[in-house]
Amino acid sequence: MEDVGTDDQIEAMIEAQFGRVGRARQAQVACAADDLYLTGGTLVIDHGHGFSSNFLHLSRLDAKVGERVEQGQVIVPVGASGRASGPHLHWGMNWFDVRIDPQQVLDAANHSISH
Repeated sequence: MEDVGTDDQIEAMIEAQFGRVGRARQAQVACAADDLYLTGGTLVIDHGHGFSSNFLHLSRLDAKVGERVEQGQVIVPVGASGRASGPHLHWGMNWFDVRIDPQQVLDAANHSISH
């Protein structure tokens, strides 16, 4: 994972090959946009209890607003749309209006599964 350099930018910037995919946890698509100026193809997923994930710079959208997505479902093909320097999966998470580090969520989930 790329070191982003500041505490203000805590999204995961995951290097990936163009067209690779991200997979969902069970949730609902809250927002989908094909081509926003900065973020390009953008998908926001509502996980409930104030948690949401956003996926940016996608090459296309494979899910629609209101659609339920199941854990493991392919939802986001990696791209370089919007203002991106190359193909990668830009994944951010929020708890209400507070940005949180997705890696900490993954670490906590993995820790609870292994214990």
